[in-house]
Amino acid sequence: MTKSLFPLINRLLVETRFFLIFSLIALFGLSWFSVLRTSWSEGRQETVAIREQAQRGELAKAAPKKASEKKDEPKAEIAKDEPKSEPKSEPAKDETKTTEANATPPAPPRPPDTDAQRQQRRARGFYQFMGGPDMDMSSGAIETMMLYFLTVGIPIMIPLFWGISRGSSAVAAEIERGTMDMILSRPVSRTAYLMAHVITTLIGFALMIVVLIAGNKIGEQFHSVDLSPSFKALARPAINVVAMGLATFGLTLAMSAWDLVRWRPNMIASILTIAQLVGYAIANQPGTEDDSWYKVPGKLSIFSTFYPIEGFVKGEKIGFNVMVLSAVFVVGVIAAILRFNSRDLPANS
Repeated sequence: MTKSLFPLINRLLVETRFFLIFSLIALFGLSWFSVLRTSWSEGRQETVAIREQAQRGELAKAAPKKASEKKDEPKAEIAKDEPKSEPKSEPAKDETKTTEANATPPAPPRPPDTDAQRQQRRARGFYQFMGGPDMDMSSGAIETMMLYFLTVGIPIMIPLFWGISRGSSAVAAEIERGTMDMILSRPVSRTAYLMAHVITTLIGFALMIVVLIAGNKIGEQFHSVDLSPSFKALARPAINVVAMGLATFGLTLAMSAWDLVRWRPNMIASILTIAQLVGYAIANQPGTEDDSWYKVPGKLSIFSTFYPIEGFVKGEKIGFNVMVLSAVFVVGVIAAILRFNSRDLPANS
């Protein structure tokens, strides 16, 4: 099996070299660009002010309740329970003057915010929206946000496209081109053939993790940031993103093992991916209650395991998320092997 496996892997890598190389260059450039954007952001006054608030623990504090909300209701209840009293006689003139003198003067009107204060408030709201109320203001967290959320989703879509293209080309594309019989006429089993596609895809995903980290570290040699993140901290969000593509590959490979033409697994996998992304976006709209039916599509979506900022800042969910995505990948590969080994291939394959 080993003798027939390595030539297949080498053939697949040669066939996909251009797609893989351009994808790696794009991810490397975007990772470098996130460092540049972070360097610019850290030099702005509003970002410096927000970082100081985060260090003092003020960024995650909830807004205090208004005094009117606390006092209005008790006063109303007391007023209802109090018995009606007889009208009192008018106070003396001296007492009236003393009361007026002791009364607190009305608070002066609040001056309008300056442009710098408005920019700081917008920046604070933006960072809290992207990273939650406990947004980490370290350089690595800002780089992660810049990379995976502010570059139009390209670092997310490239692993997804790689997984869909490799999964759909494994079986259905070879049958459609009529080359499957020629490949299987060699001393190679069907399982070894599929495992060659799996290993080739894993090599591509491993290289994506490497270039995402390398682009960040090399970019830091040219653009200074306040706190340089560690390799381990950068690897967690990169693994989370690549695991998304891995799960998509498993689903597409299973569909490809059932089909005869490449376009159908491509189309179905793309529609499922977009639908899961839309469902996840709907479920995470601010203000949606936890028991609302809007939350159901988000719970069924594999994108519910995608949160690279949390992976960088805390890493608490990264193990569970990667385990779920890897399980989807393994189930897809097993289903593809079972189906491919049991199906009859058409005569013109």
